[in-house]
Amino acid sequence: MTSSVNAAGPAFEPVEPVLSTPWSAQVGPGNALPEYPRLRLVRERWLNLDGVSEYAGSGAPGRHGYGERILVPFPPESALSGIG
Repeated sequence: MTSSVNAAGPAFEPVEPVLSTPWSAQVGPGNALPEYPRLRLVRERWLNLDGVSEYAGSGAPGRHGYGERILVPFPPESALSGIG
């Protein structure tokens, strides 16, 4: 998985969740999980990798990238990831 998004690849598309909440529609690439993940273990310098990344599932990447987009930090099984 890589965080560089190839313009030639498919764009991130949300998936309709099976069980949605009032907040499901508010989740997107710009606000996936903006806060520091562990408040008791704060580091001075850290890099948040949340956002849209290329995703290949269990297969190898093709000639033009990975073929799918996933919204990190959500797991592929989650509708919020865009894979569902």
